[in-house]
Amino acid sequence: MFGDWNSDGLVQNPGDDFGLAPYLRLLLRLMDPVSDASAIQLAETLDDDVESARDLAQRIAAADSLEEVAGLAQSLAAIDIETRISTLAGSLAGRSFGIGVEILSGAR
Repeated sequence: MFGDWNSDGLVQNPGDDFGLAPYLRLLLRLMDPVSDASAIQLAETLDDDVESARDLAQRIAAADSLEEVAGLAQSLAAIDIETRISTLAGSLAGRSFGIGVEILSGAR
């Protein structure tokens, strides 16, 4: 998994094997329905886009012809996930979210 993924001479880990969708769903659980209503709407739209992009990518991988790939690739390119992420991040600027994890069950 580690390697020079972008040819900058540095060995890096390209991800955490968790992915964007689970982080979005975690964020949705942590946001307040009243004060974060617009951010929740953005996150839900982004989550739908991520699902659509994943489905299209799987269809591209299974495609039997370049013609089929071309049409699917156009649909995939039309999903502007980067802009939606930027908009969501901007709407949550200055906010912090935390989760509590119980380490020892029943410890006193």
